Amino acid sequence: ATMRTNGTAAAFMATATVASGAPLSLTWVSDIAAAGSVCSSSTGLCRSYVHMVYAATPSDVTNMLMGGGSYTVDGVAVAGKDAVFERHLVNGICVDNSAGEGECTQMGDSQMWNYGYEATSLYDGSGEPSVPSQVCMDVWMKDMVDGTNATLSTRCVDMGEPTMVSGDNTDGSILTSLVGDYSTAATHVCSEVAGTCRTNIHVVFTAATAEITNTMLSGGAYSLDGGLTWTGQGGTAYYEQHTDDSSGAMYQALQYDVDLLATAGGTVPTQACWKVWVMDSATTEVAWLGDNGEAGNCMDVCDSLTYFHNYDGYMAPCTSA
Repeated sequence: ATMRTNGTAAAFMATATVASGAPLSLTWVSDIAAAGSVCSSSTGLCRSYVHMVYAATPSDVTNMLMGGGSYTVDGVAVAGKDAVFERHLVNGICVDNSAGEGECTQMGDSQMWNYGYEATSLYDGSGEPSVPSQVCMDVWMKDMVDGTNATLSTRCVDMGEPTMVSGDNTDGSILTSLVGDYSTAATHVCSEVAGTCRTNIHVVFTAATAEITNTMLSGGAYSLDGGLTWTGQGGTAYYEQHTDDSSGAMYQALQYDVDLLATAGGTVPTQACWKVWVMDSATTEVAWLGDNGEAGNCMDVCDSLTYFHNYDGYMAPCTSA
């Protein structure tokens, strides 16, 4: 492990064309375990959620992986679901240790995945809501190229007391915010062994609905030629399974991600742009990140990887002198 402070990212640039050759391995991000329940007497619903993240380190970072898992909710086994690839590549993990200091561990080139839990239940506004008190997760992964498998140790999280909400969450409109460069990345890396290049866009953002228990839909488009042409192929948007309080409103965390594989030797993108929308599924109101979807948001594409939650931002290897 390496202790990190701001301004040191340039010393940790990765050579993105090196394949480890080692069997698939998995690593929990130890300081991420968002969990809780939010109940609204206005909608008569409770939403419970858990958000956990892990790194999958394959023999080659351009390999295709598949994953899934299962849950134990208050001691009862529950069928699981597919794991979610965050379309984000890293070469290590930074966490906040017990002393509140940033500590980073370098790894092989890795893919970031999450495994979340979500449940919606009825709530009549009186008495204690029927929501989980503890959720445990078991996760497995399979490398579809070299055939190796890996599992993670069982991880449990206490859900805490539910947050009770009686009024509107916003003034009736959707509020959105881009998390920023700290959690946003655009990378293009190639494997000399596989002869394959992987292009990724990873955008993390939050949005608040009029009612906190309303679900959200999201989508978008991206450009790899500075905004001249746009497409949605290879892109996806989804709810991260956690909700955070900010300035009196409860915001849902979402991502818009792109993952593209191509044979090495093709066009190398230098700038990535994206346009992302969210819709309140109850009111059908739509909001866009930034400029209402006109010009979009753009950033340079980086050809080096860095730590997950690098304190200088994911683009530090390409922006630090």
